[in-house]
Amino acid sequence: AEGQTDLVIRKTDTYDGATPSGNSAMAWNLYRISFLLERIEWREESAAMLDAVRDLVERHSSSFANWARLGLEWVQGTWEIALVGPDLEGMAASFLKRYVPNRVFHRSETPDGRFPLTRSRGREGATVWYACLNQTCHPPSENTGDLLRVLG
Repeated sequence: AEGQTDLVIRKTDTYDGATPSGNSAMAWNLYRISFLLERIEWREESAAMLDAVRDLVERHSSSFANWARLGLEWVQGTWEIALVGPDLEGMAASFLKRYVPNRVFHRSETPDGRFPLTRSRGREGATVWYACLNQTCHPPSENTGDLLRVLG
């Protein structure tokens, strides 16, 4: 507990061994979920956590792989991809069978105000892809091939 006084040391685990450290996993989770729930303060907390271990990651990158992966995504940016409309299963399946790094993805049959990626989006009777990177959105498309070309 935070108020516990009989500890010799209060350890903070940052080293990524065979499994990522709890802290690097949480920094990664905060970063990703900040896009899905539009919680900028969580992205800022993730950045602060990454900044705290930056020197270690730069000097010993193989021992801090999950941290390095998060830093790379910060530099490259994260694709925010949404699919809105009635034909979710078929279109989502064709997209999800391809590896697309640095992305968050949300799908919904109708615009869903609870989630920023699908809020105020969609066309009557159509299933539409939306893709944004660094606050810049590409034109919506009803074609998965168009989306994949945008993503490169």
